[in-house]
Amino acid sequence: MTTHKLIQLLESINKKIEASKTIAFASHASILYHRILPIYAARIDRELYTEEAKTFSDNLSNFEELLKELNAKDVFLEITDLQKDLNDLSSNLSVKGLLYNLKSQLNVFEEYYETYFKERNTLNRLHLLNSSASLNIAASSFHEVTSFIILSINQNDKIPLNDNERSLAIFLDSDSQLTNFIIKITALKLIYEELCRIFDISTLEFPLKIIRLEYGSVWAKLFGESKIIALMTKFCEETASYFYRTKTAEGRRKENSVKATELKQLLDLENELKEKGFDTTKMREDIQKASQVISQEYLTLLSGSSSVEINGKEFNFNDGKSRNLFAITKEPLQLEDGSQKEDEKDRQESE
Repeated sequence: MTTHKLIQLLESINKKIEASKTIAFASHASILYHRILPIYAARIDRELYTEEAKTFSDNLSNFEELLKELNAKDVFLEITDLQKDLNDLSSNLSVKGLLYNLKSQLNVFEEYYETYFKERNTLNRLHLLNSSASLNIAASSFHEVTSFIILSINQNDKIPLNDNERSLAIFLDSDSQLTNFIIKITALKLIYEELCRIFDISTLEFPLKIIRLEYGSVWAKLFGESKIIALMTKFCEETASYFYRTKTAEGRRKENSVKATELKQLLDLENELKEKGFDTTKMREDIQKASQVISQEYLTLLSGSSSVEINGKEFNFNDGKSRNLFAITKEPLQLEDGSQKEDEKDRQESE
């Protein structure tokens, strides 16, 4: 599991803990338990004083009222859902003691919750109160420590940016082959360099820098010149939207393969240059070549992925029938003059 997926899973679990009616019940029940426990312990050695007996009775009544607000269906659904996520996490987290404790306390609470409704007596009520208090501690500890882990990882990614720099975070859910990983990182580099060239920005003054790079799926955090990174982000989102429209079951399936020429028309590079004050009259041939390179590299970047996340914005290409809807096609790329790209042509002749 990549760090990106780990953070997503931890954040998801913590949000479920925060929203859980079961955990909220355990928190309130924990307060009642700590009020009742010393009185119950004293009852073993002596008869309770009148005030103690009243406190004991009142808190048990409050517990019953609290129970009425909790829907049994919600309890079992929430516990099942949390256990599933915790099982997914079990082999990927360094704080396994906290993880095991939370899983264990969820199981114990579920058992005593069910037992109490089968036989409502004081002992089973106290068992449920006790398990509530233990679950509250386990959930609070897990939430506190994992929130710190998430914060620590995110802080490590924060590098001070100059006024003329901007960052881009991209996660591609694709296969874990090393060659594919290298191809996609190279595509990001080529897109940046080509945009810098056409916008007359020095890559020596504003090189593309990597904050984080993880292999498994592709998770990259990088930064470079502000206008170029902003345009890279915009074009990446437009490419992802194009993939969705043309390839998912909900979208229109225009063709069997994705064409760089179609995408080139969508990524209006000339208009972007005009908006930045460039006179494009004598640049059109160069713009056409740059557009061809950029659109092809975006296809290379996103091809083979079932989803992409760009600065936290997710695009899911999976229509439910196939995990990988965008395997790189063997169909050769057609250039403007109708010829095939040389390496694709050579590969086909050798097959």
